Amino acid sequence: MCRLLSAVLIPVCHVRTDRPGDRRAETLHELSLISAIIKVLREKVREFNVRRVLQVNLTVGGLTNVEEATLNAVFEVCVEGTELAGAKLVMEHVPARGKCRHCATEFALVKYRLQCPQCNRQGVEIVAGKGCYLNSMEVE
Repeated sequence: MCRLLSAVLIPVCHVRTDRPGDRRAETLHELSLISAIIKVLREKVREFNVRRVLQVNLTVGGLTNVEEATLNAVFEVCVEGTELAGAKLVMEHVPARGKCRHCATEFALVKYRLQCPQCNRQGVEIVAGKGCYLNSMEVE
């Protein structure tokens, strides 16, 4: 068994819907993310002549709105019958953090609130939890 890849940023698409909590929109979000991940994985499988992928390691930011159970279910369906079938999807979650551009206070972001809790001003830079990264895959 060995590990391949260094961190690869995966584009995260946000799907909007007129109906809050619309599960179809949430599934589309995870589907677009998994499709991008699978594309990179399959390229690496071909590039390194990998026989089988055992595990896929992701870092998922808190602002991505990724639902872990949905992501796992979509991954299983999408890799069925491929060299990725049976691979385990492992996610490391990174909480969203912001830094005030005015007073430099760093703080946890909650529900997209982009106001500094210290000085109560707008103007927050997101410093963590924004993306989704494909870190590595364990292969045979």
